Amino acid sequence: MINRVSLFATVLFIISCSQIQPYKITDALQTGSDKGGLVLSASWSDDPSGAKSAAESTSSVTFSYRSLGHSAIKGKVVVPRSKWRKGVDFRPDAPMGEGSIFGLALADGDYEFYRWTVYQGKADIIYNSKAFSIPFTVKQGELSYIGELNLDIFRRENLYGYGIFDKGTLSLGITDSTRERDLGIMSERYPEISSTRINDQYIDFKPVLFSLYSEAPSATLRDTRIIFHNSRNPTLFRYR
Repeated sequence: MINRVSLFATVLFIISCSQIQPYKITDALQTGSDKGGLVLSASWSDDPSGAKSAAESTSSVTFSYRSLGHSAIKGKVVVPRSKWRKGVDFRPDAPMGEGSIFGLALADGDYEFYRWTVYQGKADIIYNSKAFSIPFTVKQGELSYIGELNLDIFRRENLYGYGIFDKGTLSLGITDSTRERDLGIMSERYPEISSTRINDQYIDFKPVLFSLYSEAPSATLRDTRIIFHNSRNPTLFRYR
C-alpha cells in the first residue's frame, strides 16, 4: 500500500513539474530578470444555430503552449465561462462566447501554441488530433503583444437531438480594436507596465478549420481519434 502511495505521489510530482506555470508579466521588468513578457487575449465563440435543440454548453476552452527549446516547459491559458467562474474580460461578437486577457512572463526563447481543448457539458473533452503550430518569441526584458487567439465553434444536431461540436476555426490576429482593448485592460491590471513599450509581434498564421463528426462504434477509424466515448454517442473528430 505504501509503495502504491509513493508511486502515485511521484507521478503527480512529475506531472506538476512538466506544467510550468507562468509568472506575472511584471516579473519580466524586474532588474536582473531572465524573462520577457507576452500579452495576448484568448477567446472562444460558439454558434449553436446549427442545432434545433439546446446545445451542450461550453464550460471552458484552453490553449496550450510549450517551449521549443526545453520540452519540459509547458503551460496553458484558460478561458472560462463566466457562469461558472471568474476570469472573463470581454465577450466576442457571437451568440455565445467569452474572452480573457493574459500577461505572461516567460524565459527568453521560442515557444508555440500547439493544442486547443474544449470542455463542454458534463463529460465531453474535445481537442485537436493533429498538432498545429503558432510560434512566438519571448525576449528578455521586452514586452510583446501577439493579438487575439480565437476558437470559433459551430454546432450541429446529432441523431439524439443534441447540439454537438461540429466545426471549429482557429485564428490569431492583431487589429486596432483588439490592441486598444487588450493593452488597456492589461495596463489597468498592472499599472507598472503602462509606461513600458509593448511591441506588436505579428505572426503569419492562417486560420485552420477542424471538423468533428459522430459515427457508430463499429466505424472504421483512420485519420480520426475517439476523444470521448459512451455507449450511446461516441464523438470522433478529424483535422482538415
